[in-house]
Amino acid sequence: MIKSLFYKEWLKTRYTIICCAFIIIASCIYLHLSIKHSISKNGVEQYWFSLLYFRFIYFNDLKYIPAFIGIVLAISQYMPEIINKKIKLTLHLPANENKLLMTMHLWGTIALSFLFSLFYVLFIITNNALLPVNITFAAIENLSLWFLSSYTTYYLSSIIILENNWRYRILFICISAILFSLFYNNNSLGIHNFYILKISFIPIISILTIIYPITRFRKGDI
Repeated sequence: MIKSLFYKEWLKTRYTIICCAFIIIASCIYLHLSIKHSISKNGVEQYWFSLLYFRFIYFNDLKYIPAFIGIVLAISQYMPEIINKKIKLTLHLPANENKLLMTMHLWGTIALSFLFSLFYVLFIITNNALLPVNITFAAIENLSLWFLSSYTTYYLSSIIILENNWRYRILFICISAILFSLFYNNNSLGIHNFYILKISFIPIISILTIIYPITRFRKGDI
């Protein structure tokens, strides 16, 4: 059952995953060229000095890409379920509804983890080719926070898509916007690890929101 459900989710999301992978590759190429241009314009010593002492986020143009990936993955995975009314058929399969939707969420989580692993590898290669290792490590802290925001946007976007009552949908959008802003209130290079650990509870709690549409389905509201 799980293998069949995974295959169904792959058929729905495969083009989105491939396109997101190309976006990640293009973003890292852009970042590499941007760093090279800044170094050639300002000199390597001046550029490194500005990063170490002013701690500006030199890859700030990439900050919303992880969240964008989370949203488009949720749309590609759950929108066909709503448009074609497939969600009712899926939830009527001879299996526990909680297990079915959690399996769908698990597929999205695996897909995001694959894409972000690719992002990490390319980002580290790009940075280490031009910048000191300590700058790369500081940058990874910012990147990790943005990746956590992507998991949150994916989980919450799926609930917004599955919800068919616009009052609840608007409420969920407002809550999502507030939670989303917590991941982007840092404007300097590097983040304290304790803050990352503390805010990681948001995506963990967000994944449990899938219980809500299951409850609505049992009541006949979906």
